[in-house]
Amino acid sequence: MPEKQVAEDAIKVFISYSWDSKEHKDKVYHLAQALRDDGIDCTIDQFVQSPDNWDRWMLDQIDESDFVLIVCTERYYRRYRGKEKVNKGLGVTWESTLIMGRLHDSQGRNPKFYPIFFDTPNIAIIPDGIRTSYFDLSGYDLFNLDNNEQRLKEDGGYQDLYRLLTNQPYVTPKKIGSLKKLKTIDRETEQLPTEKEAEAQAERERQRQAELLKQQEAEAAERQRQQTAQTQLASEKGVDYTRLRDLLKAGKWKEADQETADRMCEVMGRQAKGWLRVEDIQNFPCTDLRTIDHLWVTHSQGKFGFSVQKKIWQECGSPTQYNSHWEKFGEAVGWMKHFEWSGLDHISAKSLSLKKYTSCISKSYSELTFDISAPNGHIPYCVFLRLSSVLGVGFVGRDRVGALGFSSLAQRLVDCNCNDTRGYSH
Repeated sequence: MPEKQVAEDAIKVFISYSWDSKEHKDKVYHLAQALRDDGIDCTIDQFVQSPDNWDRWMLDQIDESDFVLIVCTERYYRRYRGKEKVNKGLGVTWESTLIMGRLHDSQGRNPKFYPIFFDTPNIAIIPDGIRTSYFDLSGYDLFNLDNNEQRLKEDGGYQDLYRLLTNQPYVTPKKIGSLKKLKTIDRETEQLPTEKEAEAQAERERQRQAELLKQQEAEAAERQRQQTAQTQLASEKGVDYTRLRDLLKAGKWKEADQETADRMCEVMGRQAKGWLRVEDIQNFPCTDLRTIDHLWVTHSQGKFGFSVQKKIWQECGSPTQYNSHWEKFGEAVGWMKHFEWSGLDHISAKSLSLKKYTSCISKSYSELTFDISAPNGHIPYCVFLRLSSVLGVGFVGRDRVGALGFSSLAQRLVDCNCNDTRGYSH
Protein backbone atom coordinates (compact mmCIF):
# COMPACT_ATOMS: atom_id res chain seq x y z
CA MET A 1 0.00 0.00 0.00
CA PRO A 2 1.73 3.24 -1.08
CA GLU A 3 1.65 5.73 1.76
CA LYS A 4 3.65 8.37 3.59
CA GLN A 5 6.39 7.25 5.91
CA VAL A 6 4.63 6.48 9.20
CA ALA A 7 6.47 6.79 12.51
CA GLU A 8 6.56 3.64 14.61
CA ASP A 9 4.89 5.43 17.51
CA ALA A 10 2.11 6.93 15.35
CA ILE A 11 -1.42 6.50 16.68
CA LYS A 12 -3.08 3.66 14.78
CA VAL A 13 -6.82 3.78 14.09
CA PHE A 14 -9.06 1.27 12.28
CA ILE A 15 -12.60 2.14 11.09
CA SER A 16 -15.23 -0.62 11.14
CA TYR A 17 -18.30 0.11 9.00
CA SER A 18 -20.93 -1.46 6.76
CA TRP A 19 -21.21 -0.76 3.04
CA ASP A 20 -24.62 0.94 3.26
CA SER A 21 -24.20 3.01 0.08
CA LYS A 22 -21.59 4.68 -2.08
CA GLU A 23 -22.25 7.97 -0.28
CA HIS A 24 -21.70 6.25 3.07
CA LYS A 25 -18.39 4.73 1.85
CA ASP A 26 -17.31 8.20 0.69
CA LYS A 27 -17.94 9.61 4.15
CA VAL A 28 -15.75 6.92 5.69
CA TYR A 29 -13.05 7.61 3.10
CA HIS A 30 -13.02 11.37 3.82
CA LEU A 31 -12.86 10.78 7.57
CA ALA A 32 -9.92 8.40 7.19
CA GLN A 33 -8.06 10.82 4.92
CA ALA A 34 -8.72 13.72 7.31
CA LEU A 35 -7.26 11.75 10.22
CA ARG A 36 -4.21 10.81 8.14
CA ASP A 37 -3.74 14.46 7.11
CA ASP A 38 -3.82 15.32 10.81
CA GLY A 39 -1.07 12.86 11.74
CA ILE A 40 -3.01 9.69 12.63
CA ASP A 41 -2.30 6.34 10.94
CA CYS A 42 -5.88 5.51 9.98
CA THR A 43 -6.72 2.36 7.97
CA ILE A 44 -9.88 1.28 6.15
CA ASP A 45 -10.53 -1.58 3.74
CA GLN A 46 -10.68 0.88 0.82
CA PHE A 47 -6.92 1.47 1.18
CA VAL A 48 -5.89 -2.15 0.41
CA GLN A 49 -6.29 -4.67 -2.35
CA SER A 50 -7.74 -8.07 -1.43
CA PRO A 51 -5.28 -9.65 1.00
CA ASP A 52 -4.60 -13.39 1.16
CA ASN A 53 -7.11 -13.68 3.99
CA TRP A 54 -9.61 -10.91 4.79
CA ASP A 55 -10.54 -12.50 8.11
CA ARG A 56 -6.92 -12.45 9.29
CA TRP A 57 -6.46 -8.90 7.97
CA MET A 58 -9.47 -7.67 9.99
CA LEU A 59 -8.20 -9.53 13.05
CA ASP A 60 -4.79 -7.85 12.71
CA GLN A 61 -6.34 -4.39 12.33
CA ILE A 62 -8.47 -4.78 15.48
CA ASP A 63 -5.58 -6.15 17.54
CA GLU A 64 -2.84 -3.80 16.29
CA SER A 65 -4.83 -0.55 16.30
CA ASP A 66 -4.87 1.77 19.31
CA PHE A 67 -8.48 2.67 18.58
CA VAL A 68 -11.32 1.15 16.56
CA LEU A 69 -14.00 3.58 15.37
CA ILE A 70 -17.40 2.01 14.73
CA VAL A 71 -19.63 3.89 12.27
CA CYS A 72 -23.13 3.33 13.67
CA THR A 73 -25.99 2.70 11.26
CA GLU A 74 -29.09 0.53 11.45
CA ARG A 75 -27.53 -1.95 9.01
CA TYR A 76 -24.31 -2.20 11.01
CA TYR A 77 -26.28 -2.78 14.23
CA ARG A 78 -28.40 -5.46 12.57
CA ARG A 79 -25.27 -7.31 11.46
CA TYR A 80 -23.61 -6.75 14.84
CA ARG A 81 -26.57 -8.50 16.49
CA GLY A 82 -26.50 -11.36 13.94
CA LYS A 83 -29.92 -10.45 12.54
CA GLU A 84 -28.85 -9.96 8.92
CA LYS A 85 -29.78 -12.33 6.11
CA VAL A 86 -27.48 -15.29 5.58
CA ASN A 87 -24.35 -14.56 3.51
CA LYS A 88 -24.90 -10.78 3.68
CA GLY A 89 -22.52 -8.38 5.44
CA LEU A 90 -19.98 -11.06 6.29
CA GLY A 91 -17.23 -8.51 6.93
CA VAL A 92 -19.16 -6.58 9.60
CA THR A 93 -20.44 -9.82 11.10
CA TRP A 94 -16.87 -11.10 11.47
CA GLU A 95 -15.54 -7.78 12.80
CA SER A 96 -18.37 -7.53 15.33
CA THR A 97 -17.63 -11.05 16.53
CA LEU A 98 -14.00 -10.08 17.12
CA ILE A 99 -15.03 -6.87 18.90
CA MET A 100 -17.44 -8.68 21.21
CA GLY A 101 -14.72 -11.19 22.01
CA ARG A 102 -12.26 -8.44 22.95
CA LEU A 103 -14.88 -6.75 25.16
CA HIS A 104 -15.62 -10.05 26.85
CA ASP A 105 -11.93 -10.70 27.54
CA SER A 106 -11.48 -7.19 28.99
CA GLN A 107 -14.37 -7.80 31.42
CA GLY A 108 -16.38 -4.86 30.09
CA ARG A 109 -13.57 -2.30 30.18
CA ASN A 110 -13.52 -0.40 26.92
CA PRO A 111 -10.52 1.87 26.23
CA LYS A 112 -10.47 1.10 22.51
CA PHE A 113 -13.86 0.91 20.73
CA TYR A 114 -15.78 4.16 20.15
CA PRO A 115 -19.05 4.79 18.24
CA ILE A 116 -19.36 7.61 15.69
CA PHE A 117 -22.30 8.92 13.61
CA PHE A 118 -22.35 10.53 10.18
CA ASP A 119 -26.07 11.26 10.45
CA THR A 120 -28.35 12.26 13.31
CA PRO A 121 -27.18 10.24 16.33
CA ASN A 122 -29.43 7.39 17.43
CA ILE A 123 -28.26 5.86 20.70
CA ALA A 124 -30.47 2.80 20.16
CA ILE A 125 -28.23 1.53 17.33
CA ILE A 126 -24.93 1.85 19.21
CA PRO A 127 -23.61 -1.74 19.51
CA ASP A 128 -24.00 -3.31 22.93
CA GLY A 129 -20.87 -3.20 25.04
CA ILE A 130 -19.60 0.14 23.64
CA ARG A 131 -22.43 2.46 24.63
CA THR A 132 -20.10 5.17 25.83
CA SER A 133 -19.60 8.74 24.63
CA TYR A 134 -20.34 8.94 20.89
CA PHE A 135 -19.06 11.44 18.33
CA ASP A 136 -21.37 13.33 15.98
CA LEU A 137 -19.63 13.83 12.62
CA SER A 138 -22.71 14.88 10.67
CA GLY A 139 -20.74 17.82 9.20
CA TYR A 140 -18.65 15.39 7.15
CA ASP A 141 -18.26 17.75 4.17
CA LEU A 142 -15.41 19.36 6.10
CA PHE A 143 -13.38 16.20 5.51
CA ASN A 144 -13.13 17.01 1.81
CA LEU A 145 -10.71 19.83 2.64
CA ASP A 146 -7.32 18.14 2.59
CA ASN A 147 -4.73 19.46 5.02
CA ASN A 148 -7.21 22.05 6.30
CA GLU A 149 -6.64 22.74 9.98
CA GLN A 150 -9.97 24.56 10.20
CA ARG A 151 -11.68 21.29 11.14
CA LEU A 152 -9.53 21.19 14.29
CA LYS A 153 -10.57 24.73 15.21
CA GLU A 154 -14.28 24.00 15.02
CA ASP A 155 -16.11 23.11 18.24
CA GLY A 156 -17.61 19.92 16.90
CA GLY A 157 -17.52 16.15 16.78
CA TYR A 158 -14.31 15.89 14.76
CA GLN A 159 -12.35 18.01 17.20
CA ASP A 160 -13.74 16.03 20.15
CA LEU A 161 -12.77 12.77 18.44
CA TYR A 162 -9.29 14.07 17.63
CA ARG A 163 -8.77 15.11 21.26
CA LEU A 164 -9.66 11.58 22.37
CA LEU A 165 -7.37 9.88 19.86
CA THR A 166 -4.43 12.19 20.62
CA ASN A 167 -5.04 12.50 24.38
CA GLN A 168 -5.44 16.29 24.28
CA PRO A 169 -8.09 17.31 26.84
CA TYR A 170 -9.75 20.72 26.71
CA VAL A 171 -8.42 21.67 30.13
CA THR A 172 -5.18 20.71 31.87
CA PRO A 173 -4.86 20.78 35.65
CA LYS A 174 -2.51 23.10 37.47
CA LYS A 175 0.77 21.81 38.75
CA ILE A 176 0.38 20.05 42.10
CA GLY A 177 1.49 22.34 44.92
CA SER A 178 3.43 21.41 48.01
CA LEU A 179 1.81 19.82 51.04
CA LYS A 180 0.95 22.19 53.89
CA LYS A 181 2.35 21.71 57.35
CA LEU A 182 -0.41 21.87 59.96
CA LYS A 183 -0.01 22.46 63.64
CA THR A 184 0.00 19.41 65.92
CA ILE A 185 -0.48 19.17 69.65
CA ASP A 186 1.89 17.35 71.93
CA ARG A 187 -0.42 16.19 74.69
CA GLU A 188 2.51 15.68 77.04
CA THR A 189 3.88 19.22 76.82
CA GLU A 190 0.95 21.33 75.64
CA GLN A 191 -2.44 21.63 77.27
CA LEU A 192 -5.71 21.32 75.37
CA PRO A 193 -8.03 24.39 75.32
CA THR A 194 -10.05 24.86 78.49
CA GLU A 195 -13.83 24.53 78.41
CA LYS A 196 -14.19 28.31 78.53
CA GLU A 197 -11.75 28.80 75.66
CA ALA A 198 -13.53 26.12 73.64
CA GLU A 199 -16.88 27.89 74.16
CA ALA A 200 -15.36 31.22 73.11
CA GLN A 201 -13.91 29.60 70.01
CA ALA A 202 -17.26 28.01 69.18
CA GLU A 203 -19.01 31.40 69.61
CA ARG A 204 -16.54 33.05 67.25
CA GLU A 205 -17.24 30.33 64.71
CA ARG A 206 -21.02 30.84 65.07
CA GLN A 207 -20.59 34.57 64.52
CA ARG A 208 -18.44 33.94 61.48
CA GLN A 209 -21.05 31.58 60.02
CA ALA A 210 -23.83 34.10 60.79
CA GLU A 211 -21.93 36.88 59.02
CA LEU A 212 -21.26 34.59 56.08
CA LEU A 213 -24.96 33.68 55.86
CA LYS A 214 -25.95 37.35 56.07
CA GLN A 215 -23.55 38.20 53.23
CA GLN A 216 -24.91 35.36 51.09
CA GLU A 217 -28.51 36.49 51.71
CA ALA A 218 -27.58 40.08 50.77
CA GLU A 219 -25.95 38.89 47.56
CA ALA A 220 -28.98 36.74 46.72
CA ALA A 221 -31.31 39.68 47.40
CA GLU A 222 -29.26 41.93 45.12
CA ARG A 223 -29.34 39.34 42.33
CA GLN A 224 -33.11 39.05 42.75
CA ARG A 225 -33.47 42.83 42.70
CA GLN A 226 -31.51 43.07 39.46
CA GLN A 227 -33.52 40.27 37.86
CA THR A 228 -36.78 41.89 38.95
CA ALA A 229 -35.66 45.29 37.63
CA GLN A 230 -34.79 43.75 34.29
CA THR A 231 -38.15 41.96 34.10
CA GLN A 232 -40.05 45.15 34.96
CA LEU A 233 -38.52 46.91 31.92
CA ALA A 234 -39.63 44.25 29.41
CA SER A 235 -40.56 45.34 25.87
CA GLU A 236 -41.81 43.42 22.85
CA LYS A 237 -40.30 46.08 20.57
CA GLY A 238 -36.91 46.50 22.26
CA VAL A 239 -37.81 49.93 23.69
CA ASP A 240 -35.63 51.12 26.60
CA TYR A 241 -37.71 52.25 29.60
CA THR A 242 -34.72 53.06 31.82
CA ARG A 243 -35.17 56.84 31.58
CA LEU A 244 -38.90 56.56 32.35
CA ARG A 245 -38.13 54.47 35.43
CA ASP A 246 -35.48 56.95 36.62
CA LEU A 247 -37.76 59.98 36.10
CA LEU A 248 -40.61 58.33 38.02
CA LYS A 249 -38.28 57.22 40.78
CA ALA A 250 -37.05 60.83 41.14
CA GLY A 251 -40.65 62.17 41.24
CA LYS A 252 -40.21 64.18 38.01
CA TRP A 253 -43.82 63.61 37.00
CA LYS A 254 -44.09 66.08 34.09
CA GLU A 255 -40.91 64.82 32.42
CA ALA A 256 -42.11 61.26 32.98
CA ASP A 257 -45.46 62.14 31.36
CA GLN A 258 -43.70 63.43 28.24
CA GLU A 259 -41.34 60.41 28.24
CA THR A 260 -44.32 58.04 28.42
CA ALA A 261 -45.89 59.57 25.31
CA ASP A 262 -42.55 59.53 23.46
CA ARG A 263 -41.89 55.88 24.25
CA MET A 264 -45.43 54.85 23.28
CA CYS A 265 -44.95 56.56 19.93
CA GLU A 266 -41.66 54.70 19.57
CA VAL A 267 -43.35 51.37 20.29
CA MET A 268 -45.84 51.95 17.46
CA GLY A 269 -43.27 53.46 15.07
CA ARG A 270 -44.84 56.93 15.28
CA GLN A 271 -41.82 58.96 16.44
CA ALA A 272 -41.83 61.11 13.32
CA LYS A 273 -45.56 61.88 13.66
CA GLY A 274 -45.38 62.46 17.42
CA TRP A 275 -48.95 61.32 18.08
CA LEU A 276 -50.96 58.08 18.23
CA ARG A 277 -54.06 56.96 16.41
CA VAL A 278 -56.94 55.05 17.98
CA GLU A 279 -55.86 51.90 16.11
CA ASP A 280 -52.39 52.30 17.64
CA ILE A 281 -53.92 52.19 21.11
CA GLN A 282 -56.09 49.22 20.19
CA ASN A 283 -53.05 47.24 19.01
CA PHE A 284 -50.52 48.39 21.61
CA PRO A 285 -48.30 45.45 22.79
CA CYS A 286 -49.43 44.07 26.15
CA THR A 287 -45.89 43.61 27.45
CA ASP A 288 -45.03 47.28 26.93
CA LEU A 289 -48.39 48.45 28.29
CA ARG A 290 -47.89 46.42 31.47
CA THR A 291 -44.31 47.72 31.85
CA ILE A 292 -45.36 51.38 31.55
CA ASP A 293 -48.35 50.96 33.88
CA HIS A 294 -46.32 49.01 36.45
CA LEU A 295 -43.63 51.72 36.56
CA TRP A 296 -46.23 54.47 37.11
CA VAL A 297 -48.19 52.57 39.77
CA THR A 298 -45.07 51.38 41.58
CA HIS A 299 -43.29 54.71 41.87
CA SER A 300 -46.46 56.66 42.73
CA GLN A 301 -47.44 54.12 45.39
CA GLY A 302 -50.63 53.25 43.51
CA LYS A 303 -51.71 56.88 42.86
CA PHE A 304 -50.96 57.30 39.13
CA GLY A 305 -51.01 55.01 36.10
CA PHE A 306 -53.27 53.76 33.31
CA SER A 307 -54.82 51.01 35.45
CA VAL A 308 -55.67 53.57 38.14
CA GLN A 309 -57.39 55.73 35.50
CA LYS A 310 -59.23 52.69 34.13
CA LYS A 311 -60.68 51.81 37.53
CA ILE A 312 -61.98 55.38 38.04
CA TRP A 313 -63.36 55.40 34.47
CA GLN A 314 -65.30 52.20 35.20
CA GLU A 315 -66.68 53.68 38.42
CA CYS A 316 -67.94 56.66 36.34
CA GLY A 317 -69.95 54.48 33.97
CA SER A 318 -67.26 53.56 31.40
CA PRO A 319 -68.17 56.36 28.95
CA THR A 320 -67.14 55.88 25.31
CA GLN A 321 -68.27 59.32 24.13
CA TYR A 322 -68.51 62.83 25.52
CA ASN A 323 -71.42 63.00 27.99
CA SER A 324 -72.12 63.61 31.67
CA HIS A 325 -70.35 60.38 32.61
CA TRP A 326 -67.25 61.54 30.76
CA GLU A 327 -67.39 64.90 32.56
CA LYS A 328 -67.70 63.06 35.87
CA PHE A 329 -64.59 61.04 35.02
CA GLY A 330 -62.71 64.17 33.91
CA GLU A 331 -63.51 65.91 37.19
CA ALA A 332 -62.54 62.81 39.23
CA VAL A 333 -59.04 62.65 37.75
CA GLY A 334 -58.65 66.45 37.70
CA TRP A 335 -58.66 66.94 33.93
CA MET A 336 -61.78 69.19 33.85
CA LYS A 337 -63.03 72.21 35.76
CA HIS A 338 -66.39 73.97 36.12
CA PHE A 339 -67.10 76.94 33.85
CA GLU A 340 -69.86 79.53 34.25
CA TRP A 341 -71.32 81.45 31.33
CA SER A 342 -74.34 83.64 30.64
CA GLY A 343 -77.04 82.96 28.09
CA LEU A 344 -80.44 84.15 27.03
CA ASP A 345 -83.16 82.51 29.08
CA HIS A 346 -86.31 84.13 27.73
CA ILE A 347 -87.05 86.71 25.07
CA SER A 348 -90.39 88.37 24.60
CA ALA A 349 -91.66 91.60 23.29
CA LYS A 350 -91.75 92.99 26.80
CA SER A 351 -88.73 91.48 28.51
CA LEU A 352 -85.20 90.17 28.00
CA SER A 353 -83.68 87.97 30.69
CA LEU A 354 -80.20 86.43 31.14
CA LYS A 355 -79.39 83.28 33.10
CA LYS A 356 -76.14 81.82 34.47
CA TYR A 357 -75.17 78.41 33.11
CA THR A 358 -72.55 75.99 34.51
CA SER A 359 -70.64 73.50 32.37
CA CYS A 360 -67.33 71.62 32.35
CA ILE A 361 -64.29 72.52 30.32
CA SER A 362 -61.00 70.68 29.94
CA LYS A 363 -57.94 72.11 31.63
CA SER A 364 -55.00 73.11 29.49
CA TYR A 365 -51.81 71.08 29.86
CA SER A 366 -50.20 73.91 31.84
CA GLU A 367 -53.06 73.75 34.37
CA LEU A 368 -52.41 70.13 35.31
CA THR A 369 -50.81 69.31 38.67
CA PHE A 370 -47.55 67.42 38.23
CA ASP A 371 -47.19 66.63 41.91
CA ILE A 372 -47.97 63.68 44.17
CA SER A 373 -50.75 65.80 45.69
CA ALA A 374 -52.73 65.59 42.42
CA PRO A 375 -55.95 63.52 42.33
CA ASN A 376 -55.68 59.78 41.80
CA GLY A 377 -55.26 58.93 38.11
CA HIS A 378 -54.27 62.51 37.21
CA ILE A 379 -51.33 61.33 35.12
CA PRO A 380 -50.13 60.12 32.65
CA TYR A 381 -51.99 62.55 30.41
CA CYS A 382 -49.73 63.62 27.53
CA VAL A 383 -50.48 60.54 25.44
CA PHE A 384 -54.21 61.39 25.47
CA LEU A 385 -53.46 65.01 24.63
CA ARG A 386 -51.52 63.87 21.57
CA LEU A 387 -54.28 61.41 20.67
CA SER A 388 -57.11 63.95 21.04
CA SER A 389 -55.26 66.58 19.01
CA VAL A 390 -55.99 64.58 15.85
CA LEU A 391 -58.93 62.44 16.92
CA GLY A 392 -61.65 64.83 15.82
CA VAL A 393 -64.40 62.61 17.26
CA GLY A 394 -65.96 62.27 20.70
CA PHE A 395 -64.54 65.37 22.42
CA VAL A 396 -65.52 69.00 22.87
CA GLY A 397 -62.94 71.75 22.59
CA ARG A 398 -59.46 71.73 21.08
CA ASP A 399 -57.68 70.44 24.20
CA ARG A 400 -60.34 68.07 25.52
CA VAL A 401 -59.27 64.43 25.89
CA GLY A 402 -61.15 62.09 23.55
CA ALA A 403 -63.49 59.67 25.29
CA LEU A 404 -63.19 57.30 22.34
CA GLY A 405 -59.42 57.25 22.69
CA PHE A 406 -59.47 56.57 26.41
CA SER A 407 -62.14 53.89 26.11
CA SER A 408 -59.92 52.18 23.53
CA LEU A 409 -57.04 52.24 25.99
CA ALA A 410 -59.27 50.98 28.80
CA GLN A 411 -60.34 48.02 26.69
CA ARG A 412 -56.69 47.32 25.83
CA LEU A 413 -55.87 47.37 29.55
CA VAL A 414 -58.57 44.76 30.11
CA ASP A 415 -57.26 42.63 27.23
CA CYS A 416 -53.72 42.82 28.65
CA ASN A 417 -54.83 42.12 32.24
CA CYS A 418 -53.47 45.43 33.56
CA ASN A 419 -55.15 46.11 36.90
CA ASP A 420 -54.89 48.83 39.54
CA THR A 421 -52.58 47.04 41.99
CA ARG A 422 -52.25 49.32 45.00
CA GLY A 423 -49.50 48.67 47.46
CA TYR A 424 -46.64 48.20 45.01
CA SER A 425 -43.31 48.74 46.77
CA HIS A 426 -40.20 50.35 45.33
